[in-house]
Amino acid sequence: MPKQIAIRNETMYKSIQSSMYTFLLRKSTNSTVEFQDPDKTNILLEKAGVADKLDEIAKVLGVDAFLRGKFETEQPKVKHLQCYLLA
Repeated sequence: MPKQIAIRNETMYKSIQSSMYTFLLRKSTNSTVEFQDPDKTNILLEKAGVADKLDEIAKVLGVDAFLRGKFETEQPKVKHLQCYLLA
């Protein structure tokens, strides 16, 4: 059962991250801000082992800033997910 919960959490995390990325891309048509693809972000964070070290994330990703959010749900066993998007 815990493995199924982890898979569901990962799926939800990626879905939320992708949706926010798409939303921000649509809203930034007249902006000079560029957004990094979430897949690239996740690979870089995992490779560097700094996903939970906020002071090092921007440096590792080579960006000026990043967006971080928390999503909470009422579903059993899913307490919260953290998503990172880069700006």
